[in-house]
Amino acid sequence: MWLHRYEIGLVLDVREIGMDGIGRAGALFKPYRLRTRGYAPFEPTGDILHEEATFRLRGRFVDHDVPCLSFLIEERRG
Repeated sequence: MWLHRYEIGLVLDVREIGMDGIGRAGALFKPYRLRTRGYAPFEPTGDILHEEATFRLRGRFVDHDVPCLSFLIEERRG
């Protein structure tokens, strides 16, 4: 994995959504190698998976004969 080339610390906030609509949030962090740090369950509000002051991320499962999550990023006007 390419992350070993960077000397700075790195934290990735991650979210996982199950077919039942319930998710888990946690973090992957480096140094040395990617490791998980805590996973807490969360329930999205409707199809909103993440929301900040400048954008919102929506996601929902669509029918493609296999589980498939479709995403939409909505930018907010200032």
